[in-house]
Amino acid sequence: MHSRDFVHLDIKHDNILLDGSLRPKLADFGFTQKVTGPIRDFRRTEEYAAPEVLAQTAPFDGKKADIYSMGVVFYSFFMCKYPSKYGPLSLPDDISDTIKNIIKAMLSRDPANRPSAADLKGDPWFQTSTLSQKDYDFYMDIAEDRTRKFMQKKSQTPSAYAG
Repeated sequence: MHSRDFVHLDIKHDNILLDGSLRPKLADFGFTQKVTGPIRDFRRTEEYAAPEVLAQTAPFDGKKADIYSMGVVFYSFFMCKYPSKYGPLSLPDDISDTIKNIIKAMLSRDPANRPSAADLKGDPWFQTSTLSQKDYDFYMDIAEDRTRKFMQKKSQTPSAYAG
């Protein structure tokens, strides 16, 4: 998407789907724009928005804002909460230093210090063949725990999920 000069501008858990091979796919392109310069559209999902988007004081780099939002997705996956926009980041000791560094870079408050999508795609961590067994097991434990909690919540409040 970024390589074609488009920005999503609403990356969040709700807009990431998994295909049959569990590969993530972006959805909901309602805020997507072709990049022709700095972005002046401040529509956002607050919890996932980059600091420069929340400030609403100047045009911003949409690609860097997307990277920040993806950092929020990663952070909240591990921490089960959104990162503080102002305080220091803390990540659990039982994940690799590699993913910690990636998340910290993606959540840099200075957009110039965030990696590009191409940088992230080229990082060895994103190559499935190099995913450590420790990280894989950790992610699967989280996914199983969240699925279990979702199903418990769903069974307790069926009307909230009625279609």
